[in-house]
Amino acid sequence: YHYILNDFDKALKTYLMAEKISPSSLLATEKGDLFYSIGITATQLYFIEMAFKYTELALGIYQQEFIPKRIVECQLNLGVINTRSKNFNQSLIHLKIALTIGRKLDIEILKFTTEYNLGYVYFVNQNHELTITHMKSALESIPNEYTADKLWTYCFLIMSEYDLGNLDKAKAWAKDGQDIIDSKKLSLDSPTKDTFKVAFIEFMSLKHLIFENYSEFEYMIVTHLMPHLKNNNNFYEMGYFYNHLGNVYYKQGLFEKSASALKKSQNAYRNHIRIS
Repeated sequence: YHYILNDFDKALKTYLMAEKISPSSLLATEKGDLFYSIGITATQLYFIEMAFKYTELALGIYQQEFIPKRIVECQLNLGVINTRSKNFNQSLIHLKIALTIGRKLDIEILKFTTEYNLGYVYFVNQNHELTITHMKSALESIPNEYTADKLWTYCFLIMSEYDLGNLDKAKAWAKDGQDIIDSKKLSLDSPTKDTFKVAFIEFMSLKHLIFENYSEFEYMIVTHLMPHLKNNNNFYEMGYFYNHLGNVYYKQGLFEKSASALKKSQNAYRNHIRIS
């Protein structure tokens, strides 16, 4: 209940209490479910060591009991944990295992989540071709109601195509994303979760960039996007958008602003590498 409400602190405390009072007669699969629940909750809270410990405990049980769906979920969570720890090579190993096993299961949300996370890791490693491949596959599996996740996926497709110099393709993805926004009549003022707002802000920022609406791009970046990225220590994304903001300033002849934005980009990338 607490997890569904995104109250991860209370959820984790409740799960840990459940572990403390669990009887020795508890079935292995039930113990695995409890360990997995602790693992994914710890992941949400960035408690990396705890997340690793309990996810691996759960994985060991699910492998012994041979429960493929849960094995995929554990491998996927280990991939996410390694991504958050900036251990991208290890993340790819777990995500590829999740993808291999998951392809044999007919569970759309697992397919989407695995493909999306693989795409993200490749994007951070600047392998834009593979980012595009996996993000396209993610779009084929994503449930219709996952609006924020769709927008995130379009964001990475736009960024990858734009960075490869494929402006027309980037604009085509932006149009597809805008169609979703228009059909649902969404805006910054829509009463939605914070996750959606960040996805919406990033998508609109990219749309303004590729269509050269530079004043709107600057406003979205400075006023809305950067505060969110800073709060979540998303240094790679900060570096990416500050770099493009610096280039926009340069095109406009605003050289001092350009130098300042590019320096911020450099510092953000440096922080990303230092944590990695």
